[in-house]
Amino acid sequence: MTEQQQHDSHQGDVLGTRERVETSERLVSRTCAWCGAEMTYSGSGRPRRYCSDSHRRRADEARNGARRADAATARGERTTEPVREVVERTATTVRTVYRPGPKEFVRVPAPPLPGRPQTPQEWVELLGELGVDINRGVIPEHWHTVLQPMLADLLRRVGGPEPSRAPAVPQQPQPSRAERRRQEREDRKRRR
Repeated sequence: MTEQQQHDSHQGDVLGTRERVETSERLVSRTCAWCGAEMTYSGSGRPRRYCSDSHRRRADEARNGARRADAATARGERTTEPVREVVERTATTVRTVYRPGPKEFVRVPAPPLPGRPQTPQEWVELLGELGVDINRGVIPEHWHTVLQPMLADLLRRVGGPEPSRAPAVPQQPQPSRAERRRQEREDRKRRR
């Protein structure tokens, strides 16, 4: 019995097994079509056929003139060996084993979130600290507009009175475009 079969027999009844083999190939290196020198492939883009531009040009010339190629072969500058490629093949086996589930399900409560109040007393203390921070000015004004609807919704849910809205700060009317331009001109004159 193999180690995998022993492991499977200790885990309980096997309902089914599915195996899938995935094979992938990746070019690792190739030889120069002109001189036969080995070139490594980076894995991106089209693989190079020649180790240098001069060998690419020489091969182009050889295609256009058989006489020149024969002379280069005779001098030993050009190889007559075929182009060789090194290809890496990877096979991955994915094995899925199906087993019967537990006979009965047991609900396990989630652990409490760290830093979050768990009891009503802790909530009262936290909301009291929030009120103190608001009174001391620790919480910036722009957060008051975010907190107010949330607290109003909370009071509605617990059946408390709706909080009264703080009076809105009256905004000054915006000057017209002509008034702004006039003001800018006056400011520029004063700076001169």
